[in-house]
Amino acid sequence: MTNSIAGDDRSGRRELDHGFSGPRPGEMPKKFLDNVQGLMRCGLIKSQRGACGGYTLARSPEQISFYDVIEAIEGPIVVKRTNRSGERP
Repeated sequence: MTNSIAGDDRSGRRELDHGFSGPRPGEMPKKFLDNVQGLMRCGLIKSQRGACGGYTLARSPEQISFYDVIEAIEGPIVVKRTNRSGERP
């Protein structure tokens, strides 16, 4: 195995490729894949196939809130009001 330079990222840093190609098909945890699908379904990320493929943000980071990410992964968020004793008013 030899090391090679894989390419530049947007900051100009160079990434060292140690020959690791990532998990083989079927080795990704189901929960991870479910999260990726949720992010795609909500339009937060998009995929690109091929040798240079992967996942990228579908919108600029400024347009994506923490709430958007949590809702995409966990589903709709419902806030229930309670008083100090835990009862609903």
